[in-house]
Amino acid sequence: PRDMINAVPAAPHPVTRAGESLVPMERIQAAATDVIARINAAKRPIIWVGHGARSMNYGERLMAFAQATGMPMVESVMGKGAVDESDPLVLGVYVGAGSTQELREYVESVDLVVEVGVSINDITTGAFTASIPPENRIHMSAIGTKVEHRFYEGVDLAGIAHALERRIGEITRNAVPD
Repeated sequence: PRDMINAVPAAPHPVTRAGESLVPMERIQAAATDVIARINAAKRPIIWVGHGARSMNYGERLMAFAQATGMPMVESVMGKGAVDESDPLVLGVYVGAGSTQELREYVESVDLVVEVGVSINDITTGAFTASIPPENRIHMSAIGTKVEHRFYEGVDLAGIAHALERRIGEITRNAVPD
């Protein structure tokens, strides 16, 4: 790459997806229905914002979602700065044992963590000290959406975010924590 610093491509190449790789709308809606049902069943859900949300500039969208649903948020180390940290719904940075004791106890005691673009690795989990059971997780990423143990391949963060925004009225509003 060092000998290509001043190179200019002949023409940009658009990124396209083959027709067979498109995700059927039924799968996106099934994932959204599953996510909504799990959020509505939770008594104390929380959103964990990661690098994927930050890189897609989803901060304002996440703030609107949190405000509409009353769900508080924490950021991962790699997702820090994705959302407006001065908002009362943003509780701080969760990084397993690297978190404040109060924040760690709160996050690890909720009955649902909605992971939005969180990369589960040694950095974001405080050397894998985060203690969130799989049955208390929804994981939305670039490759798909996972609700507890069910995986919706191809229903990526962009697809599920759009579906949830369109169906926001189906989500029961939670009481905002003190």
